[in-house]
Amino acid sequence: MRFPSSASRISMSMLLLARMLRLAAPSSLSSPSCFLVSVSPLRLQTSCRSFMKKRLATSFLSHAKSFEESSISLLSSTNAPEASTSATEAVISSSTSPASVPQSGVTPTPNTRYASHTDFVQAMQGLTGDPLQSTGTNVVIYRGNIKAKIMVVGEAPGETEDIEGKPFVGRAGKLLDDILAAVGLDEDSVYITNVVLRRPPKNRTPLAPEVAWYRPLLMENIRLVDPHIILLAGACACKAVLTDEKRGITKIRGEWFERQFGGEGGMDGEGLRLCMPMFHPSYLLRNPSRRVDGPKWLTWQDIKEVRRRYDEVQREEGEWGKEGEQEGSDGKVPAGTLTPDV
Repeated sequence: MRFPSSASRISMSMLLLARMLRLAAPSSLSSPSCFLVSVSPLRLQTSCRSFMKKRLATSFLSHAKSFEESSISLLSSTNAPEASTSATEAVISSSTSPASVPQSGVTPTPNTRYASHTDFVQAMQGLTGDPLQSTGTNVVIYRGNIKAKIMVVGEAPGETEDIEGKPFVGRAGKLLDDILAAVGLDEDSVYITNVVLRRPPKNRTPLAPEVAWYRPLLMENIRLVDPHIILLAGACACKAVLTDEKRGITKIRGEWFERQFGGEGGMDGEGLRLCMPMFHPSYLLRNPSRRVDGPKWLTWQDIKEVRRRYDEVQREEGEWGKEGEQEGSDGKVPAGTLTPDV
């Protein structure tokens, strides 16, 4: 609190004194000056101080009472909508099935479990509390077949994905489709998603805390889709899924990793899944060379191995069909379909 200067206090004292004289002077006195003569300087100073203290105390009590009344009013208005909200929710639940009402304000916990993939998608559409919510970008969940045995996990949505609401639909997504098509796979054969569900600012690489926050959602998505093979496109996906692997993407691409996710389903009924790291399509776009042992050539080897193992898994499950018989289980595919584009 800032106190007035000495000169200001004197001026205030004189003004207050004049007011005191008008209020306290005997009616017999013809003017305040007569009363002033009879008051000693010490008594005058004491009277002024006492008057100022009373005015300050009165002002403080007045403000305190006003604040108390405002607080009571605020609490009353805050409690009122709760009943209104409950009534609204009751009307919605009685007239509409839960599956058709999008959830809003959903902040999942690491242990959140959903009864179905539909419930999961519905909850993610109302996602809040995630580290990229403040960017104002959209939640991008998946595209493809929710019953596919191959899942592709990328990094995060880009600008085109943010606009269209689907992962891998830009230039990198077109290249991914070409890579899959080269071995006879299409959108009906795979499920495509990302580790991070929102576009990071300026398409930057997701930060480690962001990846850690979204990872439980990815694990739940894996449990619900129940793929047997997971393709990890890029370093971010590898770090999110292969948490115990310290080597970089260039060292582990093309290598199979067995991991237990979800505790159910998978290849053994207990969540066993095969994970294959591979270069992200955007990395291939930045490295267009077709030389042997280059990124595109290595990706061609990787996707052929994926197809070979996929056919093997299908055969083990007794689902070996006409498509697999035509292409063979050795990974051989029609020549020239991937290498010119990749």
